[in-house]
Amino acid sequence: MAQVSEQRPRRAPTSGDPVVRGRLAVFATLLVACFVTSLLPLPFSLATIGFALWALVLGIVTLRRVRRSPERGMSVTLLMVGILSAALLVISTGSVALVWPVQKAWQDCRSRAVTLEAVEECDRTQRVELEEHLRRLTGLDRSR
Repeated sequence: MAQVSEQRPRRAPTSGDPVVRGRLAVFATLLVACFVTSLLPLPFSLATIGFALWALVLGIVTLRRVRRSPERGMSVTLLMVGILSAALLVISTGSVALVWPVQKAWQDCRSRAVTLEAVEECDRTQRVELEEHLRRLTGLDRSR
């Protein structure tokens, strides 16, 4: 009997585009910096906006280059998830910047709170002050 062997076409080993690899490494580092700085207290957490904007620009430029290359792999999917994450971090950190005084007062209150009741009081006060602050920002009257 003749032996039938199915051979898969061999792909030439490639090292990938070194520019894309470098950009992906910087992009991943920027995303880590975004997540780490978002955990910091104000005003340090606002650095997240800068890192996230940088990651957005780099991610979009890299995505365009990866989409044109024949070897995409998981890079496109990972870049899209990273770009979405960076965009959401810009929006969420930007919204915190809009309510800076209330957020800063809440962080200060919670850092001084020793008991569970004190933490709950800080949270209640923050909700009330946040509502009033947003009404002042939007110009909405309380009676509506």
